[in-house]
Amino acid sequence: MYRSYGTPDPNGNLNAATWGRAAGRVKISTGTHPQSLYPALGASGDLNGDSTPDLWARKSDNTLLGWPGKTTGTGLTGLGASFTIEGITGGLRLAPGSRISSGQSITSTTAKLTTKPAGNLVITSSAGKELWSSGAPSPAHADATALVHTNGDIGLYDKGGTFIKSATGIDSTTPGITAEGSAQLQDRGSLVVHNAKGHSIWSSGTQIRHDYNRDGRSDIGVWYDHADGSDATWSFLTNTDGTFNRPTRSFQAPSGGWDVTRARFATGDFNGDGYGDAVVLYVKTDNSTRMWTLSGKSDGGFNEPIAGWDAPAGSLNLAASTIQAGDFNGDGRDDIALWYVYPDTHDQVMLTTAISTPHDAFGPPNDKALVVNGSWDLAKSRLVVGDYNGDGLDDLAAMYNNTDNSITMWTWTIKPDGYFNAAKPGWTANSNDWNFAATRFLTSYTS
Repeated sequence: MYRSYGTPDPNGNLNAATWGRAAGRVKISTGTHPQSLYPALGASGDLNGDSTPDLWARKSDNTLLGWPGKTTGTGLTGLGASFTIEGITGGLRLAPGSRISSGQSITSTTAKLTTKPAGNLVITSSAGKELWSSGAPSPAHADATALVHTNGDIGLYDKGGTFIKSATGIDSTTPGITAEGSAQLQDRGSLVVHNAKGHSIWSSGTQIRHDYNRDGRSDIGVWYDHADGSDATWSFLTNTDGTFNRPTRSFQAPSGGWDVTRARFATGDFNGDGYGDAVVLYVKTDNSTRMWTLSGKSDGGFNEPIAGWDAPAGSLNLAASTIQAGDFNGDGRDDIALWYVYPDTHDQVMLTTAISTPHDAFGPPNDKALVVNGSWDLAKSRLVVGDYNGDGLDDLAAMYNNTDNSITMWTWTIKPDGYFNAAKPGWTANSNDWNFAATRFLTSYTS
């Protein structure tokens, strides 16, 4: 692998011929990136913030790696040790150049992506319901083909090869877009476009939430605290008409094993396999705190809890904690946002985001994902997660009851690096128009 700088021609444009001159080339690596291990290889500028261009490569399992560029003087002369850019797992990757001809489909475990003869791209669930469509062009184009572009966008072309339109609406002004990219039909049901850094820049938003048996329909999971002190998880699976079956029991714990008053619960697909999972934030008797994951099984039940992030005794007060689930980094796996009120910082509220791993356990949180200073009172908030700007990354919103009993809706959109942007106020209503105490968001269960 060589580094070669371009030079301008007499008109000030790039003279690409200079790249081929041996005298201007510097070898920066050899034999370290075979195509058998790294099918896709490229460079998209600085990936780690040190102002030096870096190299990236995607492995056959969709994991994205980076190598930091090393300089001697002002020139790039080598590469450092590899680092992992968050792995994109759980689905079918569509590399640039991939085609879906008219009438053809590709499938993940819960969704199907089809190019319709009229020239529109459609996602349907495993239950046979249409979840998303790019919209048929007018006039219709027979025998259209979908083609993944170099930047990951999916273009629609007529049978003569003439471009019709972008299925995603991505263009050069899309935030985060890079020259290289790819698309992925996730096992959880969404079509996502990633840039070269592995960041999501667009999503169809069609994931099926809380589908515990991967049949394309949402189900309900329950943690049940039995009268004898034992605990168990139960699943209410749905029929095709939307009604519920008799609940089935999976994980069971004997009396004295768990105390539900010491727990906070959330649900999501934390390993990206298309089955809904559960998370328990639990304060143990020694006052240390651990985050447990109960991954979903194919029969709609839950596996034994797997221990993850552990906080030392006294470092976290459950009464000051609330957890929310969402895919905050666009990797196809839900994450956990922990909103925590610190008692010694004058009502300071800090949001921590624990990023899930392919091994089902949660690692240590990023405790600086969001810091809210001042007079924010969590007791006067209604929190809810969703992708509020349509970029494929879940964000955080809150309804807040102001001191004069007026209402304000706030939004914290998230950045690809896992940090939230500053809060933006939205709709406001006075106390005569809206009653905060009467408000309950119709959302996923979290605590």
